[in-house]
Amino acid sequence: MDDPTPTDHNRLGRDPAHSTALDVTALEVVSAYCDAWLAGDAMAVVALYHDDLTLTWPGRHHLAGVHRGREASIEALLALGALADREPVEIVDLLAGRAGAIAVVRERWTRPTADAEAAGGPASIEITRALDYTVIDGRLATCRVFELDQPAIDDWLGEAVHCHTLSGQ
Repeated sequence: MDDPTPTDHNRLGRDPAHSTALDVTALEVVSAYCDAWLAGDAMAVVALYHDDLTLTWPGRHHLAGVHRGREASIEALLALGALADREPVEIVDLLAGRAGAIAVVRERWTRPTADAEAAGGPASIEITRALDYTVIDGRLATCRVFELDQPAIDDWLGEAVHCHTLSGQ
């Protein structure tokens, strides 16, 4: 009988007999991405984006939708950055499978000072989200965002756009 001691693969919920190189690569790439994000290393984060990156954001806010291509995805992230100073709080968990990996993360968004003064809502919000990635050629090829509290994100971003407009930015 085989030794029942768990391996790295089956601790992650995968059958080692059906494991592929993509499993390890996806976990390694998403782990590297999370490490760079926590460290605030924007260059390392962007270096992990595939040229054909597709970013999919849910919701009813103005950034919701599908952003195809590395440049379009970066533009959407920069648009969010204009509305909120994003601070990583923690990586709650990483889950890996044959098709990619999921990072469950918490982050804090804070409105820029001028926007916060114009807002009637909270100046900051702490969110939990799941980021579902696929990896191709060692880079992030897709990212589908799943918000734990989508209505709160929609409301906060709606207020942020309104306040950003009122503050003249």
